Amino acid sequence: MAVNSSFNVVFKQMQNHFRGKLLKLPTESWRDIQHSAHSKAFVIAGATKAALLEDVFEVIDRNIESGKGYNEFRKEFRQKIVEHGWLPAVERFPNIDRNEILKKLQSGEKKLTNLPKDYQKYLGWRTQIIYDTNMHTSYMAGNWEQIQEAKEYLPFLRYRHGYYGEPVNPREQHVALDGVTLPADDSFWDTHYPPNGWNCSCGVEQISAQEANVTPKENIPNVKIDQTWAYNTGKTDDKAVISVFRHVERMVEKGGDYKIVGDKTWENLAANTGAMEGMLESWHKNYYAKGEIAGRQTRAVAVIPQELYSKIKSRFDEITQGKKGEILGTPILSMSLNDYTHAARKEHDLLTVGDFKKIPEIIKSPDVCYIEPQGSENNATIFMKKRNPEFPGEKKYIKVVVKPEYKNGAIVRQKIRTAYYSEFPTKRPSESVVK
Repeated sequence: MAVNSSFNVVFKQMQNHFRGKLLKLPTESWRDIQHSAHSKAFVIAGATKAALLEDVFEVIDRNIESGKGYNEFRKEFRQKIVEHGWLPAVERFPNIDRNEILKKLQSGEKKLTNLPKDYQKYLGWRTQIIYDTNMHTSYMAGNWEQIQEAKEYLPFLRYRHGYYGEPVNPREQHVALDGVTLPADDSFWDTHYPPNGWNCSCGVEQISAQEANVTPKENIPNVKIDQTWAYNTGKTDDKAVISVFRHVERMVEKGGDYKIVGDKTWENLAANTGAMEGMLESWHKNYYAKGEIAGRQTRAVAVIPQELYSKIKSRFDEITQGKKGEILGTPILSMSLNDYTHAARKEHDLLTVGDFKKIPEIIKSPDVCYIEPQGSENNATIFMKKRNPEFPGEKKYIKVVVKPEYKNGAIVRQKIRTAYYSEFPTKRPSESVVK
C-alpha cells in the first residue's frame, strides 16, 4: 500500500512545522538563511520589517489552517504589502518611481494597479513563489514526521516526479530520480527529499517491503541538488541553529531596525532553555539508570547571552593582542554524547540529574567566567561557574568547561566539554577574568 495525500490537505504535523518557526527574521537576500535553518526561522527575501513578517506569517498560517488556497493568500498578501508600503525587488525595475507609488499607498490608495506590466508579472510570480515554498516545505516536513511514525510497517520511500502536479517545464534531474526506492532511513533522503528546487512538485510514496523494488546504489542517478535545496525539510540540526544565530549576529552589527530585532531574537533564544534542559535531563537519567549512554548525537544545549558573548570575545582579544584568531565562532553551545560521557567519567564529582539540567541556566548567568588561551593557535578554553550554597562540603560551584572544535582551521562548533562540582574559583590573572 502506498501512502499519498493531496498537497492541499492540511494536517496537524504540517501546521505544527510552520508554527514551529518561532523566529521572524528580516533578510536582504534569500541567501541570508539557508538549508534546514528555514525550519527555525520564517523569512521573506528582501523583507526587512519585523511587522510585515509577522503579518505575512499570520496570513500563511491562516491559509494553512483553512485550506482556502492560493487565491485567498494572494488577496491577503497584497493587502499586507500595501499596508506596509513594501514593493518587493522594485529596485530592479528602473521604470518604476518607487517614491511616487509609496505616496499613493500612504495617501489611501489601496490597489496595486497602474504598475508597469513587467513588474505586475514579477509580483505575481513572487507571490506564487512565497506561497508555494512555504506550503510545500511545511507539507513535506509534516509528511516526514508521518513517515517516521509509519516506517515500522512502511519502511521504504519511492521518489515521485511531479507527485503534486505535472510541471510545465520538467527538470531532467528530477525526472531522472523518479522511481528511486530506498529505505526511509537512507542518507539519500538527507539531500534528495523533496522539494528540490523552486516550484518543485516532486514528492515521495511510503511503501511496504513487499512493494519495494530497492534501487541498487550503483543505479541511483548521480543528481546533485542545488545547495539551496539539498536538505531534508523535516530534519533540523545544530547547523540550522548556528546558521540562524550567525544571521542574528550580522543583524546586530548592522544597527538600526536590524539591531532592534536581532537583540530581541538573541534575548529570546538565550531565555528559552526549557527544551535544552529537558534533553540534558533525559541523557543524565539514562546514564544513572544504565551506567552508559549510546549514540553519537550532538545537540545545542545552551546560548551565551549577548552581553557576556561580547565581553568574552573582547577579553580574549586583549589577552592575545589579536594574534589568536577567534575564541567563539557562535554563541550556540552544543554537547555530544561523547562530551557527556567525558563528564560522566568524573564519578566523584558527577552532577546530579537536577544539577546537570541547570547547565543552560549557568551559561545564561554564571557567577564567574574566565578564559585560558591554550598553547596552540586559535585555541582557548572558557570556564563558567555558578554557586549554590546548598551544596555540601567545599565544592559549592558547578563548573562548565567550554571549548571550540575546529575543522580546517575554522570553528565548526562551540562545545561544552565537561561539567562537574568545583571548589571556590582559584585566583586567576585579572586579565583572564571576564566576570
